[in-house]
Amino acid sequence: MRVKYTAKWGLQIAEMIFQTCSRELQGYIYTKTEESMSMKEKKETPLKAAFTWDELKLNSDGMVCVVVQDDKNKDVLMVAYMNRQAYEKTLETGVMTYWSRSRNELWVKGLTSGHFQYVRSLYLDCDNDTILARVDQVGAACHTGSRSCFFKEIMKSDNVAENS
Repeated sequence: MRVKYTAKWGLQIAEMIFQTCSRELQGYIYTKTEESMSMKEKKETPLKAAFTWDELKLNSDGMVCVVVQDDKNKDVLMVAYMNRQAYEKTLETGVMTYWSRSRNELWVKGLTSGHFQYVRSLYLDCDNDTILARVDQVGAACHTGSRSCFFKEIMKSDNVAENS
């Protein structure tokens, strides 16, 4: 059975996030199963993350870039940044959490819009400086209301590479 995500369910998760904000976290990774489980059951069985925050290569602002991809159709949805707090909160809750550089605050994706991103998997690139987050996206990922932030085509080539 697939889990159906609603805005109400998302708001309950957001409330849990803020209730646990002060806890020190170890590196846990959270992945959703195809079967319905209560949030309590999911939080009681976290998986250890393969990489700790200290193993990541950070940019000059102390953050790591996150490329967000739809787990079902593999579309790239958006790019955002995480600081340590956002990384740990994402691992603990399974809800994508970022650091808003414009507002200078923790940003739980979907908290205001209801367009939550639920973690399916996280991958680290070969340089340890970029995370690929595969998510179940609820609604639009972009603040414009578009499903993806990448909808402005710059160019398109009709050339097809030949295998040599």
